[in-house]
This record gives sequence, structure tokens and C-alpha cells, in this order.
Amino acid sequence: MMRRHILWAGCALAGIAAVPLAVPAGAQTAATTSTQRLELIGTAPAACTISAARVGSAVNAAYVSTGASTGRIDITQFVDLQTAQARPSSIELSLPVICNGAHHVAVRSRNGGLSRGGGAINQRGATGFAEYLDYDLGVRWAGQTQGRTSAQGGIDIASDQPGSGDFVIRVSTTDRGSPLVAGQYSDAIVIEFQPAN
Repeated sequence: MMRRHILWAGCALAGIAAVPLAVPAGAQTAATTSTQRLELIGTAPAACTISAARVGSAVNAAYVSTGASTGRIDITQFVDLQTAQARPSSIELSLPVICNGAHHVAVRSRNGGLSRGGGAINQRGATGFAEYLDYDLGVRWAGQTQGRTSAQGGIDIASDQPGSGDFVIRVSTTDRGSPLVAGQYSDAIVIEFQPAN
């Protein structure tokens, strides 16, 4: 009688299957998943940056950059040589600005106008000649426009939103009616962008 290997193998497998195996209880449950979370944190501090000015238009005036954050406006012909009265001039400058949060803009004149070196600030002389000339100042930023004479004080703009684009400032002089004493006239305009706290 011939036995088949297949049958024998079947009996052997059946015998193995009947033998109880000792298996630890933990191995009978499904594998547990372990997770870990990583958080990425960064802080963008509030900041405003102003880039170099560009001339938009100019009449009887020119702009000269004198440093990374400074420049000078030169009035080409300040007075009429026949009358000694101020000649009209105007210049418009665009300063690229980025503020990444709420901010405040202040534009201030140091003297309140163009004052003659060594002369009285913000006063006209009793002799009929003046040592001071106020000028017109206008600004445009973030949808707001303001203007006044330099003698009327500074300009303030508050924005509760971030803003980027060109801050435009216009400075112009006109004849104010009095001849000017000979000399050099100057003022300083400070433009300050300050992030809100």
C-alpha cells in the first residue's frame, strides 16, 4: 500500500494545529499607534521701513540724496532778483514704505518754515523785510490726504491697518508778500513712521 506524502503532511499539520501554544496576552491585541506633535512658532515684530525718495515732479526745485535716510531739497531760484520776494517752487517726492501692522505717521518742520541763518525763527521783521518764509506742505498715505502750511504745525496720520506703497510728500513755496533779507534760508522736515505698540 502506498502512502501519499500529501496525506502524511496533512496529518502532520493537523497534529501541530491541535497542540496548544502558549502566547502572551499582549500579543493578541492590535499594535498601538504613537504620535508626537511638533509646533512651529515664529514672531514677526512690528516694523516700518522707508526706502530712498524718488522725485515725482519739480518746478524750480531739485532733490539730492545725502544718505540712506536723508536728502535735501534745493530751491533753484529762491527769490526774484528784482523784488527780493520768494519765487514759486514745488517738488513732489515719493518714498516707498512698508508697515506690517497698525502705525502712526508724523511729519514735522523743525523751524515751522524757512528761516534765515542767524535770523529770527518764525517772525517777520519790522523793517518790511522778512527773515522767515513758511511753505505749503501736503502728504498722501494709505488713502488719506492732509495739507497745511509749515507754520500750522505738523501732520499726523494714524492707520489701524498694515500698509505698503508710496508715501507722497509735496513741498511748495509762494510769494508771501514781503521781500526777504539776504542770506541762506533752511528748515528740516522729519518724516517718521512708527509701528503701533
